[in-house]
Amino acid sequence: GYSPVQGWDNDPQAVRVARANARANGVQPRVAVHRRDLTRLPGGGAVRYDVVVANLSDDLLVRAAPTILGRLRPDGVLVLAGVLAGQFARVQRVYAAAGWRRVRTGSGGGWRSGAFRQGGEISALKF
Repeated sequence: GYSPVQGWDNDPQAVRVARANARANGVQPRVAVHRRDLTRLPGGGAVRYDVVVANLSDDLLVRAAPTILGRLRPDGVLVLAGVLAGQFARVQRVYAAAGWRRVRTGSGGGWRSGAFRQGGEISALKF
């Protein structure tokens, strides 16, 4: 797996639950969960990640696209989840306009998720 892992959420209850899950699964030394508001983070950052998973509303995924992409390495993988099926095309268009191509899609229960890259296929990624 990936290490270290950074988790961000603006909901204090979600942060507490994520920390408890990390402890329960014995990965707490490699997983740090912080309370942060994505809309208040600068678009770029000194730290860029190999993988970014964003399980957010479609409106926030669209509004925060520069911030999300600014935290991802150019050769990284972006996974967008928590999007209602009817809103996914809108989200996909925003990330495609920024140069990110959808390489995998998952769906179920009226929700969609997708993995995006600037480059080639992701052969090992499964939903």
